[in-house]
Amino acid sequence: MNNQTHSVDPEVAATLRALRRASDRALRLAKATGTPFWVVKDGQIVNLNPNAKGGRKVRPTARKGRNTSEEPEARAGKARKGSGR
Repeated sequence: MNNQTHSVDPEVAATLRALRRASDRALRLAKATGTPFWVVKDGQIVNLNPNAKGGRKVRPTARKGRNTSEEPEARAGKARKGSGR
């Protein structure tokens, strides 16, 4: 991603700067608390906090073995049927 903001609209440019500040602050907080900081980089989800407790360093973005063709409501209904409620 391009780190420079070249927007004609000053509101869009300000928003991009604010998002960058929020991201930087979140990364600092993750490092201070030892929690993972996940971002998408080159099509993979990557933890930018190497000192995080637990978790994986890199994982693929797509989950394998999950049927994503069903609507969420249909999946939720199936889960409820077997729950004994």
